[in-house]
Amino acid sequence: MRKQQELEIIFRGRLGMENFTHFNIEFGRLIRARRRMFGMTQKDVAQKIGVTFQQLQKYETGETALSVYRLYKISRVLELSFAKYIDDALAQGKRRDLAKK
Repeated sequence: MRKQQELEIIFRGRLGMENFTHFNIEFGRLIRARRRMFGMTQKDVAQKIGVTFQQLQKYETGETALSVYRLYKISRVLELSFAKYIDDALAQGKRRDLAKK
């Protein structure tokens, strides 16, 4: 298994699928907001990260999960620190786990 796939499996396992989906949606909203803040089109960002504008649109809506590599590429183009969002998502997942007990 490729390293990227291993990281994504670990990440999904720690977050749980419900939280992982929530993370995709929230991070997608952030991508859209930052792109607009910089006055960039979906096509502009898509070209810089090596995907089609349709694929970027799926990232922005949370329809498609971002790979670690794409998270990195997007964060460079849009000057984001995605580590904060991962930490927040993990913390939220832990709070939900504790609330269930």
